Amino acid sequence: MTIAGTGIPIDIIIERFCAGDSYELLAYDYECNIDKIKEVIRFNNPPIAA
Repeated sequence: MTIAGTGIPIDIIIERFCAGDSYELLAYDYECNIDKIKEVIRFNNPPIAA
């Protein structure tokens, strides 16, 4: 799967975010809107209930 309209693979975004890359860095590197990056992370890594 990719971010709609970009061709950017979602798994790469998730992998880099989990490795410590910030939303800002990912948006910059992929020339993508930061809100789309945040949505990908939120959708694919839901919070863990305590």
